Amino acid sequence: MAIILFIMSNLALDNPLTKIYYYIINFNANLVVKKSKKVSNEELLEVINEIFTQMDGKISQMDGKISQMDGRLTKIEATMVTKDYLDEKLADLRGDMVILTRKEDAKVRKLVDILHKRKVITQKDAEQINAMEPFPELKLHTRSKI
Repeated sequence: MAIILFIMSNLALDNPLTKIYYYIINFNANLVVKKSKKVSNEELLEVINEIFTQMDGKISQMDGKISQMDGRLTKIEATMVTKDYLDEKLADLRGDMVILTRKEDAKVRKLVDILHKRKVITQKDAEQINAMEPFPELKLHTRSKI
């Protein structure tokens, strides 16, 4: 019994169940030691009252922590971005980027035309540049009728 009491006294008594077991074992050990003595109802009620008083304190602490977490959760929900909102914004951004890239592509095509007219680059070079990504200019070849 002394070994069990030693082990229980070295456990973390933060857990309410551990405390209950500790007090029950401690109370039983006192009963064994006081074999000739009868345990009064007052002693038993005192131990039970102490256990429930400590449990009440722990429950109050947990109540406070849950209230804090509820407040934080409400704040997170209020500032959270939804998937639909994010998808819409990404689609808008993608559209804006395509528009800007097309404008730049138009500038490059105009520059290629000017360089070709001034005979700085050949027709083949101009076609190769215009065939490059992101918006390649495709030359459609017509089929000859057989």
